Amino acid sequence: MKNSFVKSILKSKAFWVLSIFLLLNLYPVVQTTYGQEPKVTSINGIESQVKTSATSLIQMAKYIIGAVLFIALIGVIYMVASNHPKSKEGIIGWIVALVVYCIAVAVM
Repeated sequence: MKNSFVKSILKSKAFWVLSIFLLLNLYPVVQTTYGQEPKVTSINGIESQVKTSATSLIQMAKYIIGAVLFIALIGVIYMVASNHPKSKEGIIGWIVALVVYCIAVAVM
């Protein structure tokens, strides 16, 4: 059982995509560690780079969550159209997720 679980994880595409993503993100850290000078020499420069990176990551997260909400809306519409017994719960859950998303966007 344990051996088949490990084999299924190693065969999954998500595992390999995540592994490649992590390795590509570690490359700049390794590159700076082995003898290259850092590009930023002052604290103000580091703060500005962090703020720029944080802003771009927040914008990316907003777009990704918006896309996920849109895809979930398609699923909810399909549930309502096919008279699924839990369609009311799906609508309520989607509306709650939308409200939480809107509050989070307003706060940021």
